[in-house]
Amino acid sequence: MKIMLKKTLWTTVVSPYIRLKYADSNGYVKCVTCGRVYHYKKMQAGHFIHKLNATYFIEMNLHPQCLRCNYYLSGNMGDYRKFMENTYGKDKVEELEITSKPNFKLTEEYLEEVKNYYKPKLDKLLKEIF
Repeated sequence: MKIMLKKTLWTTVVSPYIRLKYADSNGYVKCVTCGRVYHYKKMQAGHFIHKLNATYFIEMNLHPQCLRCNYYLSGNMGDYRKFMENTYGKDKVEELEITSKPNFKLTEEYLEEVKNYYKPKLDKLLKEIF
């Protein structure tokens, strides 16, 4: 049940929000690792720290990436780290890495909190852009 909730929350709320957050008024967004520009619907929301539960939904850990960088280059991590350090600073990136505890347990309550955090933000962006 939690796995399905996590997947649904990711595909219907969090990933679209991350991609739209960085999109221009026409819905186009730049990949943070290679700089290619695509419509937000053709982009992915990439994880800097790959899919550990503790950082899975943390906004600072999520940015738009093209399919090539996120999937085929497994996150293009060298360029992703450069982006993260340039954007947030080395100390914040290291702090995020420390936060990524592999034993963090997702609960239904936590997933509901994530939904309540991102859903209004997504709705606002959808109204602004479309």
